[in-house]
Amino acid sequence: MQSTIRVLGVDIGDRTRAIETLGASHDDISVSLEPDARSAISSLESDRDRYDCLVSVHAPPESDAVEQYRRFKRRLAARVPPFVVFAETGAEGAAIEAMNAGVDGYVRAEAPGDAERLHDRIRATVDQREAEVWRLRRRHDRLETFRSVVSHDLRTPLS
Repeated sequence: MQSTIRVLGVDIGDRTRAIETLGASHDDISVSLEPDARSAISSLESDRDRYDCLVSVHAPPESDAVEQYRRFKRRLAARVPPFVVFAETGAEGAAIEAMNAGVDGYVRAEAPGDAERLHDRIRATVDQREAEVWRLRRRHDRLETFRSVVSHDLRTPLS
């Protein structure tokens, strides 16, 4: 069985119900909600490993998920968990802006099946990030082994 994904919903306004349904209807998702980016950033700064994924609704002019993502990147740099944008219908142009900004996932909100589509995107995004981290660690280990061998081989003739 896959591990539970800890999701932080940030400033999700009218889509709170879909996010809450996500946590209630899927055993592999645990959901917490923060009312705004400032409190979410504070929560992440106090415990960087607390959440596996962030979800924010893009519903201009009330909520701009892309700007929230940029704010997270400025404050937390590379420590931002995977970030998924949940865009209201009518905000389709946000997909291009979101992907150009570097968000990890994008889901367009369409009433039927919102929670299921969001669940699938979150799971895929978190799995992709974990695979990327694993590949980087593996590469680092190989480089470290190479460095050790080269270092040893260079020291032996010199001594």
